Amino acid sequence: MLTLPGKALVLALANFAIISTVVGSAIAQASRLKPLSLYWSAQREDNFVTATQQGRRDAVSSGYSSIGVEACILTSQEEGAVPFNLYWSEQRGDNFTAATRQGAASARDAGYVFVRTEGYIFPTQQPGTIPIYLYWSEQRGDNFTTPTREGIRDSRAAGYVRARIEGYVYPPNRC
Repeated sequence: MLTLPGKALVLALANFAIISTVVGSAIAQASRLKPLSLYWSAQREDNFVTATQQGRRDAVSSGYSSIGVEACILTSQEEGAVPFNLYWSEQRGDNFTAATRQGAASARDAGYVFVRTEGYIFPTQQPGTIPIYLYWSEQRGDNFTTPTREGIRDSRAAGYVRARIEGYVYPPNRC
């Protein structure tokens, strides 16, 4: 039979195991996600989302301003996830991220070149994910990919039209 101090030790160890499991699970979830950051260039009138160090360096060196984190995307490919690819048009001065076949075809057909894979997103809604929309401005020649209410509101106010859902991402508070 356990004494009172022995029971307290067993209870403390059980609580530690539960807390460690919960914290470990949260850390594992966060480490599989990375922030998708939004940048804006007033000179180019270009919205640019990136989730890579290289993308952030490119944005800053090209005079883009950091707006904030739009979402969280997967750091590596998981079952059911697809690449979220960045394309660039020198002619338009436009960055374009796409995950759908239609998005990739639109980029190629408009003369964009593949730059890199920013991360991975889901083509269908998964628990805890939100849609990431592609908007287009004919006037600016700009593609804008956003999952946020603010991004949607601002794009519509600037005359952008919704092209499609590119996939599903996690909200920004998840990474």
